[in-house]
Amino acid sequence: AVQGICPEGWRLPTRNDWKMLLDVVDVTPEALADLRIVPTGERRDDGVVRSDMYARFWLANENGNVSAYEGYNSVGTDYLQEQTYQKNYGYAVRCVKDVDFLDN
Repeated sequence: AVQGICPEGWRLPTRNDWKMLLDVVDVTPEALADLRIVPTGERRDDGVVRSDMYARFWLANENGNVSAYEGYNSVGTDYLQEQTYQKNYGYAVRCVKDVDFLDN
């Protein structure tokens, strides 16, 4: 688990967390509104900050030295996606509560 900038007891989400979210959420505009997914914009590699209609969140998983995974949504659509992008871009993060699951 990568705590990163998250507070104690929280961590950055992983690709598995993102996939689990996709498995349990009926992805509709209403469900995305309930998750409070709003446009985040980005800081480009040249330092320019721009606002757009995408909500982008870094995931804890890297993809080599220069890329990492992000989960994203285009506002007004009913999908959540995952892709890799350059780590020198600035995206938002959302922390997830670090919960231990018990086997029954």
